[in-house]
Amino acid sequence: MIRVLSYILWSPILILFALYLVHVGDDIIAFFLNNLDLYKWFIAGFVIMSMVEILYKKSFSLLKGLTHEFAHTLVSWMFFRHVDSFHTNDDESGTVYHRNGWIGDIFISLAPYCFPYITYLIMALSLLGAEENLEVFKFMVGVSFGFHVTTGLDQTFRYQTDTHKRPLLMAQPILSVDWGC
Repeated sequence: MIRVLSYILWSPILILFALYLVHVGDDIIAFFLNNLDLYKWFIAGFVIMSMVEILYKKSFSLLKGLTHEFAHTLVSWMFFRHVDSFHTNDDESGTVYHRNGWIGDIFISLAPYCFPYITYLIMALSLLGAEENLEVFKFMVGVSFGFHVTTGLDQTFRYQTDTHKRPLLMAQPILSVDWGC
């Protein structure tokens, strides 16, 4: 019943958002084309990683599960939780057990979809790198973000306890905004 209600409430919003993206999509594409020299390494890394991940999906299953559960762990630490255990399986499943409070539960649950921590880490490392290596860092940021997007899309459209143990009316708006922005 809640799922049907969620679809009824969010369908018009998502349709309007899709129409807005169609309206501004040409502006976004024009922006990237006008600044292609600035973004070419990021785009190359993103496209290459997306294609590799799609072609070799099974090879990435342990890595996907590991990065997914580690995102939960990182955000748990950000909310000062005590992480008792961290476990992953070959089939991308896993669990993180944490305790000490309830504040931030929704953010901890949705962290793998909204928090590209590997991309942020590479961006931080690029600040320490030399100017002549900037293209390498841009490519690595594109690769890591491509991995985050393809993994997030793959895991969002499968049954995940992360998105289903929280009320769908709470999880869906956050995921909609995250994937839309």
